Amino acid sequence: MTAYARLELYKYLCTCEPIYCDTDSIITKHDLPVSSKLGELKKEMTIKQGIIIKPKFYALQSVYENEKDKVKIKGVPSKIFANENDKILGIYSKLNYEIFNALMTNNKIEYEKFVKFKESLRRGLDCNSIIETSKVLNLKDTKRVWDIRMNLKFLNDSEPIDMNMLDSDCLKPCIFTQEQIENLCPETLIEND
Repeated sequence: MTAYARLELYKYLCTCEPIYCDTDSIITKHDLPVSSKLGELKKEMTIKQGIIIKPKFYALQSVYENEKDKVKIKGVPSKIFANENDKILGIYSKLNYEIFNALMTNNKIEYEKFVKFKESLRRGLDCNSIIETSKVLNLKDTKRVWDIRMNLKFLNDSEPIDMNMLDSDCLKPCIFTQEQIENLCPETLIEND
């Protein structure tokens, strides 16, 4: 992304009260000028509802039936095993809003992936072979300070963590047990109506 594109995005961020933004996108309640020209903004979807956990970890559902849900979980492919039966049968499901919502209470996701070269050397596996893997989704945002714990019913506000104010012990990597991960915030996860 060029510096000019970042400046253009920043201009909109200052005026549109963003709910979420990434390097090339903005989610806002306001209408922005759109165009089909290269380098201009285009409208990808009108959002009915969404769950935004942290950067690159969200699900958006469109107002329109013909538009697909937009789901992003950093490091996870778009096709996964939705449940244990699908895993046994080898049936993949494309990540969608419904599956994402279910992951908020059962935060373990299973999928198959190709073994890349460095991983094959490190783990003694055949390069380009396919392996089953699982990932426990961390629902805690470690880069922002939230006013209240995550709640799927309300749009919460947050502030960036000032790294200069942190104790040096806070910057060490943490290792969590499965029980600690499961207890991060289950009581605040409310089913959508």
